[in-house]
Amino acid sequence: MIFRKVNPDEVGKLAEMYDEVLDRQPFDEYGPKWTRDIYPCQQDYISHCSRGEFHAGEDNGAFGCRAVLCFGEDPMYKAGNWRKRVSDEEVAVIHLLAVAPSYRGQGTAMSFLKYLTEQAGKKARVIHLDVLDGNLAAGRLYLKRGFTYSGNLEAYYEDIGECLINLYEFDLENKKANGVCSIPISFVFIGHFLF
Repeated sequence: MIFRKVNPDEVGKLAEMYDEVLDRQPFDEYGPKWTRDIYPCQQDYISHCSRGEFHAGEDNGAFGCRAVLCFGEDPMYKAGNWRKRVSDEEVAVIHLLAVAPSYRGQGTAMSFLKYLTEQAGKKARVIHLDVLDGNLAAGRLYLKRGFTYSGNLEAYYEDIGECLINLYEFDLENKKANGVCSIPISFVFIGHFLF
């Protein structure tokens, strides 16, 4: 699988992959509870692609995984209890991370996160992301990759309304110096991404 940025002319291919994930969502034990045409929607794909923020893993012409990697703190996260204090400009944020059903259980998500952390490390000192409370699969993945649980927040999403999100942080400077560490997962409460 080749990891790379998604080109603006590939929005249709990107939307097809998210449609596959959304079609599978009712059968998944855990998931982000995304709502078709609200979040994510065609305008999300277009705006993130035009800014060079969408990344994907491509295999034989199809996207097996994809996510948004943007720079600058998400305004919703400002109230978070982050371990490392940095300026907003020193934060990378991951949104809309998903793995196509046919690529799950093969290490795709872990490899893709490794790629995303490497890309983020070119401009940022930390990565922030959230998952819906209760999405255990996503939380385990992030902890295994070296993210730390940073508490939770009440949030509002246009598609699902009020919800509790769990925050995760990846200290890019510490991981560069020491490698990715193993973190116990006995306290996981997780949430907003699908794997």
